[in-house]
Amino acid sequence: MKKCHLSIILITLFCNQSVLAKEQTESSKEQTELNQQLHDAILINSVDELAGLVNRGAGINNEYRNKWTPLMFGAFNCSSEETIKELLLLGSDRSLKDVDGQTAYMIAKEANECPEILYLLGPAQN
Repeated sequence: MKKCHLSIILITLFCNQSVLAKEQTESSKEQTELNQQLHDAILINSVDELAGLVNRGAGINNEYRNKWTPLMFGAFNCSSEETIKELLLLGSDRSLKDVDGQTAYMIAKEANECPEILYLLGPAQN
């Protein structure tokens, strides 16, 4: 009788772990989708979408390829001044560094000549 109870407990635990793993996978896919949508919104300067995506769970400081945050992505692509301001208002951390040790300011300085972006991200603004 005890072996039967132990088997039932083990089966129940295994089933619960499978359900949790599936929920985590679905949650991870949704998070990845939201983060991709955030990067897309930055690319097309869709300022109105940024707050909504962050409120739905997109990571404002989520690291993407090469440990780039959305702010770094916007800095590299010379996004509009409004887009960069909105990212900062939403909590983007301008001090984070990518895999090469560069901040959003350094990326913007190296990649383009957008003085308004450099001003917003510059050391004096920290």
